[in-house]
Amino acid sequence: MSAALNTVLGATGFVGSSLVKHFQLQEESVWAPVRGDAAIFERPLGDVYYCIGMTSDFRERPFETVEAHVSYLASILSQARFERLIYLSSTRVYGDYGGTAEDASMIVQPRPMSDLYNLSKLLGESLCFNARRPGVKVVRMSNVYGPDFSSRNFLASLILEGLERGAIELGTAADSGKDYIHVADVVPMLVAMLRDGKHDLYNLASGCNVANGPLVEAIAGVLNVPWSVRPGALVFDFPAIDVRRLHAEFPFNPRSALDDVPELCALYAESLQ
Repeated sequence: MSAALNTVLGATGFVGSSLVKHFQLQEESVWAPVRGDAAIFERPLGDVYYCIGMTSDFRERPFETVEAHVSYLASILSQARFERLIYLSSTRVYGDYGGTAEDASMIVQPRPMSDLYNLSKLLGESLCFNARRPGVKVVRMSNVYGPDFSSRNFLASLILEGLERGAIELGTAADSGKDYIHVADVVPMLVAMLRDGKHDLYNLASGCNVANGPLVEAIAGVLNVPWSVRPGALVFDFPAIDVRRLHAEFPFNPRSALDDVPELCALYAESLQ
């Protein structure tokens, strides 16, 4: 097999598989090796998109989380032959402490399980910055959504709950909110950042939080189901993600999660038939 121009590690995940489809549609050479393929360390990889990572189940799988975010990355950075690499991190690392610019200071604690995720992502980032290899970049993505029918992320879970139960109950307060970005906006921007970005670290987000209340109200309206908030539900309101660096370098006009609700509901309903 000849060397691939684009190598997607973690190609079975939502973002990784979307990258593979993007390159195929663009008729670019792409290689999506399976986990554990020894050829990863034996052949030139070209541009590497490191999409390996844990999502909603990281609390139950701490060792696998560190392996995915840090240990395997270290092997790639130290042993693999590539031209450029972009590591997919998360805006979760900012927590709810206020600053969300790429150079903001952060507070993490070793004991909370949620911080294990943040610490592992930050250590992966640090490896990228200190690997002494040119062309290595990091992107912190917010909550990626789209037609990901296998996912149990928050947005997907609300739609599926409405479809399967005929009602939606919010486990967090209606005025909780966070940033969402569509996978169709994510994929081309990852490619642009790796190939043309002037910095080695970017936020990739819409820059605007969507509150739970309007979001679930839109979903419930489309599905024609009632919705409620669990008694005693807590407020989790994350600060808006700073996307000034992104907009300074690239033309970027992301889709709206609220506007996409009808299409998403239709796609999820079709997937259950």
